[in-house]
Amino acid sequence: MKVFIVSFSLVEGGAAIAARKFYNILLRGARTEVLRIVADSAADNEESKLGLCYAFHFFKRVFSLGLLKLMADANPVKHSLNIFSSRNLLSYLRSEKQQPNPEAIFNFHWFNNDLLSIFRLSMIPKFSIITLHDEWLFCGAEHYADVENQNPFFRDGYRFFQDGVRGINWNYVIWWLKCRQLNGRNDLIITVPSSWMLERAKSSVVLEGKDIRLLPNPIPTDVFYPALADEKERLRVMFGLSKQDVVICLGAVNGQHNPLKGHDIAEKALLHLKSIAAPELLEKVCLVFFGSGKFDEGVFHGFRMINAGKVSSASDMRNLYAMCDWTLVPSKVEAFGQVAAESLACETPVVAFKSSGLQDVVVDGVSGFLAEPFCYKSYAKCIMNGLLMSHDSREIIGKSGRLHVEEKFSVHVVQARYIAVLKDALVRKRQMIKSDYDV
Repeated sequence: MKVFIVSFSLVEGGAAIAARKFYNILLRGARTEVLRIVADSAADNEESKLGLCYAFHFFKRVFSLGLLKLMADANPVKHSLNIFSSRNLLSYLRSEKQQPNPEAIFNFHWFNNDLLSIFRLSMIPKFSIITLHDEWLFCGAEHYADVENQNPFFRDGYRFFQDGVRGINWNYVIWWLKCRQLNGRNDLIITVPSSWMLERAKSSVVLEGKDIRLLPNPIPTDVFYPALADEKERLRVMFGLSKQDVVICLGAVNGQHNPLKGHDIAEKALLHLKSIAAPELLEKVCLVFFGSGKFDEGVFHGFRMINAGKVSSASDMRNLYAMCDWTLVPSKVEAFGQVAAESLACETPVVAFKSSGLQDVVVDGVSGFLAEPFCYKSYAKCIMNGLLMSHDSREIIGKSGRLHVEEKFSVHVVQARYIAVLKDALVRKRQMIKSDYDV
């Protein structure tokens, strides 16, 4: 079996990291040939990085972003038009269309940033797998519908004249084009990383009647694992922390600038925590931020603060999780909950909101706490509950968290499910090609 992994990049952003994990899963398979297809302007496309293809594709992306400025809506998330395609990808798709390979399956991951044009979605080869990392495929131009809207437009359809939209309603245009391009494509298999997204995708107009399956992101539990007491103390010393400190980590790449990451809510929760928790409890707390900037130390609303900066390797990220007592994941929406799952694999419990894909990862009261969406007072209370826990109680829920990750998201568990999906798609494709040949 030959598998083409299609993604804008395998190094830039959360979706790219998730796509790379599936790519690595396939590399472990002895009987699987794996090829990656990334965009002409992707950082990991060494062939075109310095060539005209890189510059031309980058220019097309800038032009698409310019067109987006002709619309303004109330949803602050990333929007994409995808009106252009990468020449690198189109060459593969044209070859497959001319002569379908009965032993090859295309697995599309994040194909925004003009990797595959909205006008060319019909070129996706038959019996391909599309792995969703956000909601763009069944929404309009936005990558997530408004999480606080109980009746999102993707369920009943977008309207050209829509309240809250000024200028050209790209949401309607892009949604309409998806409906046309994917209509009747019941050969496709759509995979989603969480039960939350599974329900939403199945209820959408664009993906109505499609084969949609749950396939969580794999967590390498051999990379993310707990630290023994001696190692934990040694890791803390490197940051100037002691065994008695209560260390809480919080972070996301550009999280401070992304409203979906909920950093504003976490800040309010920490301020509220100061008004409800005893001073002697709070004086032991140290906040460790990660994801952006450079290493720094200071004070954050009265709490001792360390900014670990950008963490570039999985091993360094594991060390950070493993030395902490709690991880805060205040996101309003996560397709899966990568940070939460990695933290739990290190036996560090998590405080999150009872929303989106995080509900699959964090079991309330068992591996952490889930606050009421998106209430800073509820979030603060959950943090305080964690601070009041004894060391032994925190260790128990930490171990429960790792066990949950091992049973649901470990590489060997997800690998078995992924290979089953690939084989299913391959069998269907072989049957189609055989029937066409017989005719």
